[in-house]
Formats: sequence, C-alpha cells, structure tokens
Amino acid sequence: MPSLLRRLRSAFAVHPNGPTPVTDAVAGDLAALSRRRARVVAWVGVVSAFPALYIDHWVPYEAGLWAEDPTYHVGILVWRFATIVTLGAFLWIDRRTPAGRAPDTRLASGFGVLGIALTAWFGVWFVQNGPSYPMFSFLLLMLAFLLHPPSRWMVGAYALAAPAALAGALVHGTPPPVVVEWVAPYVLTVVLVIMVDRVLYRRVYQGFESERRLGRANAELQATLQTLHETQARLVEAERQAERTRISRDLHDSVGAQLSSLLAGVELAKLARRSSDDDAPPVTLEEVEADAREALQQLRETVWALHTAEITVEGLAAQLRRFAEARARRAGMHAAVHAEGDRYAALPAAHALQLYRIGQEAVQNAVKHSGGTAVSVRVVVCGGRVDLVVTDDGTFRTPVPVAGDGAPSGFGMSTMRDRAAGLGGSLDLDTEAGTTVTASVPLDPEPVG
Repeated sequence: MPSLLRRLRSAFAVHPNGPTPVTDAVAGDLAALSRRRARVVAWVGVVSAFPALYIDHWVPYEAGLWAEDPTYHVGILVWRFATIVTLGAFLWIDRRTPAGRAPDTRLASGFGVLGIALTAWFGVWFVQNGPSYPMFSFLLLMLAFLLHPPSRWMVGAYALAAPAALAGALVHGTPPPVVVEWVAPYVLTVVLVIMVDRVLYRRVYQGFESERRLGRANAELQATLQTLHETQARLVEAERQAERTRISRDLHDSVGAQLSSLLAGVELAKLARRSSDDDAPPVTLEEVEADAREALQQLRETVWALHTAEITVEGLAAQLRRFAEARARRAGMHAAVHAEGDRYAALPAAHALQLYRIGQEAVQNAVKHSGGTAVSVRVVVCGGRVDLVVTDDGTFRTPVPVAGDGAPSGFGMSTMRDRAAGLGGSLDLDTEAGTTVTASVPLDPEPVG
C-alpha cells in the first residue's frame, strides 16, 4: 500500500523529473503556455456561444419544442449565459493581469477548474440524453490536452466532475436507474481524462526541460567559444609582438651595426680632413660607400621578410642565392644554392629572416676565412624540420674566442647559435672536410624565450 501511494504521489507530482537546475524556468514556461491556451479556449467559447444560442435555443423555441421539456431547455440556456459571462470575466482578468510565473499559473489553473465546473454543469443536463454524452467527454479531454499547469486543483476538479454531474442529474429529477446506468461511463471518462492530463503534462514538461537544458548548454558553449576567441586573439597578438621584438633585434644587430660603422667612417674621414697628422687612420669614400650599400642591402632584406606573413623554402633559397653569388663573385669563388625536399613549405617571415641571417653569416665566414674556391648552400626540408647547410672546400681556422661550453664563438658562431636556439633548433660545426655549418630548426618552430 505505501508503494502504491508513492506511485500515485509521483504521478501527480508538480515536477515529474524531480527538482532540477531548470525547474523554475520550466514551470514558468509551462504556466505561460497554459495561460495562452486558456485565453484561446476562452475566446473560442465566447465566440461560438452566440451561434449556439440561435441554433440550440431560438430555433427550438420557434418550433415549439420548449413546451415538451421546458426545464431542460431553460437549464441549458442558463448554462449558456453563465458560460459567456464567466469566460468573458476570465478574459477581462487575463487582460489586466501582468505576465509572470505565479499569475500565469493561477490564471491557467483557475481557468481549468472553471472549465471543468462548466463541463460538469453541462453534464447534468445530458445524463438523461445518452447520445450527448460524447460532448461531456470531449470538453473534459480538450481541457486535459490543452492545459497542463502544475496544480493539483485541476486533478481534484476532474475527480469531482462525474459525481457533480450525476448528483445534479438526480436533483433535477433524472430517474435513479438512468443515473446508475451512467455511473460507470462517467467515472471511466474522468479516469481517462486524468491519465491523459498527466501523461501529456509529463511530455510537455520534459520538452520544455530539454529545451531549457539545451539553451543553457548552448549559452555555455557560446561563452566557451568567446573565451577561446579572446584567448586566440591574445596569442596571435603575443606572437606578433614576439615577431616585432625579433625583427627589431635583427634591425639593431644588422642595420644598426652597419649604420654605426658608416657613421664611424664618416667621423674618421672628417678627422682626417681636419688633421694634418700622417698617423690618422686612412678612410676612403669607397669604404664609406661600401658600408652604406651594406646597410641598405640589409634593410632591404628585412623589408623582404616583412613583406609577407610566410616565406617558402624556395623563396628563402632564392634570397640566399643572390647573396651568396654576389659575395663569392667578389672573392673569386663559386657559389651554388639549392632547395631540397618540400621546396614550397612555408615558414613564418620572422623565422625565415633568422635562417637567412644564419646563412648570410656562414657564407661571409666561408668567403673571408676559408681560403677555398667554392661554397654551397642547401636548404633541406625533411621530417618536419628545415636544415640550412653551408659548406666550403677551404681550410678551417679555429676562432680564438670560445663559448662557455667550449664551442668556438668567433666568426659570428655565437650569434648564429643564438639565432638557431631562438627558433628551437641547434647549430653544428663540422671541419673534417672543409667547413660545414648546419642549422637545424623545426619547420613550424615555437620561439624560445
């Protein structure tokens, strides 16, 4: 017995799924829906009542049918007017009541009880008319289909509808055998209506609950996407700032150094002109011009790197080819530059510029210090890495400066090693057959530091 009571209590629970984080919102949506439907039913009832007055009352009155059963016809006429007045009163109250979960629930539930009461009153006159019994069932089922406010008042009103109709029929003189005959159909109708009401209520409630949960999940997803977009924007800006920093450092180290050398040459030339000292260091215009051209060339190389967001391996090799051939030609050497592997793999511009500077320094060392006849440059893409290999056929001369790890740091080796490390790579030096400088970095390097 307690188990049966628990099941009945669960069947008529206000929240069939139990309290959830969206229970209040779902209850509000359900109450608003029921109020809108109640408003529509009330308008339909009022509008349809006027044609019914003519068809059900005026026409039979003109035909003299009222004389046969005046009590029945007068009772139905009173019921009709009471329906018009009560439904009109509901619409007036509905118009003056603001929207909200509590007022929506009260109005929808109140209209449901009012409709059930009018239906029970309507059933009083049809107990004695078996063919009209379906109208009683239809009105109750219509309310069960349309109105699902979370209220126990409607369940109680449904339960009282059949006894009220049957008792009213006895009061109005319907023979007891007829009333007894209709007890079972009326009771079954009410039981069916309650079951339909509860089943549909659960379906509608669960639909609203799923919609609310989906809405919350969608809102959380949108917030997460917004956070991801903001984080991505910050990362992009941080990457851009890092590239600006690397480029500014490169401008300082290359163009800045050349301009300082140029300025020093100009100052020395001025001193030589003013001084009659034969020991003043000689500075020619050709040297100043060379420094100026060198600064201009390095500035153009930096602009080349800034011209596009990405530079292909073939583009990097072409730029190195122009530089290496020009330097080797002046030194009477032969230069060859090749791109191998995926020649159209793309590198970020700032990273390509760092590799270019490494190759530039290595070629400069080969031209100035190797004493060889040829220098080759290979840009190789393999296994997600880019290897820049500069080889000459000369004789390696160990630089005097030594780094902390014992590796040679002269001839720009320290700068080249720092550039490679800044791209997450490494720099190796091989002097067994000529001199080979190899800088190996990831194809899509993550800046270090």
